[in-house]
Amino acid sequence: MTEDAAITGELERLREQVTRLETMALRAWCAVTASLVCAGVLLPLGTEVRAVGDSGEEETRYLVLTTGFIFLEAARTGEGGDVALAALMAVGFLGLLLVALGCLAGLVLMAQRSASQRAATTFRVLMWLGLIGAGVTVIFSGLFVSAETAAGAGPGGLVLLAGMVAFALLLRPGARALWQHGR
Repeated sequence: MTEDAAITGELERLREQVTRLETMALRAWCAVTASLVCAGVLLPLGTEVRAVGDSGEEETRYLVLTTGFIFLEAARTGEGGDVALAALMAVGFLGLLLVALGCLAGLVLMAQRSASQRAATTFRVLMWLGLIGAGVTVIFSGLFVSAETAAGAGPGGLVLLAGMVAFALLLRPGARALWQHGR
C-alpha cells in the first residue's frame, strides 16, 4: 500500500467518524427539542377555579393540548359571554397545536438528515408561527397571575417557548447544513 492510499483511507475513516458524531449531536438536539415541545403542549398554562353552587368549586386546567377545545365549547354554547373571542381563541390554540405537531414531524425529518429545500421552507414558517404562538401562551399564562378566579400560572408557555427557540436554532445555516438533504 502506498503512502497516498494510506492517507486517503485514513481521511475517509475520519470523515465517517465526523459524520457519525454530527449525527449523534443532531439527534440529541432534536430529542431535547421534541421533549420541550411535547412538555410545553402537555404542561398547564394556568388553572382557573370557579365557585359552583354554594359549597363547591370547579377547577379548569388550561393546556395547549386542551385549551382550544375548551374555547371551542365555550363558543358553541355561548358560555362566558363573548362568542367571537372564544372562537378566535379556539382557532388560535388549535392552530398552535397543529404547529407543534408539524414541528415534531419536522424534527423527525431533521434527525434522519433527509429534509428537502421545500421542507426547510415549511420549517421556517412553522418556526415563526410557533414562536409567535408560544409568546401568546406566555402572555395567556400571565393572565392567570392577575385574574380573580386564577389559582396560578403554569410552566407550559415558557417550556413551549424554549422548545420553539431550540427548533429555531436548528434552522440556522450551520445547523441546517447537518440535516438538509443534498447538502
